[in-house]
Amino acid sequence: MDALFAPVVENAAKGAPVELVSRAVLKAMEAPRPKARYPLSPMWLLAWMVPTRWVDRLLAKKLALSPRRTS
Repeated sequence: MDALFAPVVENAAKGAPVELVSRAVLKAMEAPRPKARYPLSPMWLLAWMVPTRWVDRLLAKKLALSPRRTS
């Protein structure tokens, strides 16, 4: 769990404004088929150019999370 919270603490001062995050959450909650991601910064627009699973793997690797195995 520390791997999840360390980046949050480090980036807290650089985080997105509450209003922006709230709008994205509300949009996702009201959508009949919500998207996997709602970009809050221009950097995340680049993530739309690659498949969702690739981004998931990159984030998991960055956060030192192991992928789930289904068998």
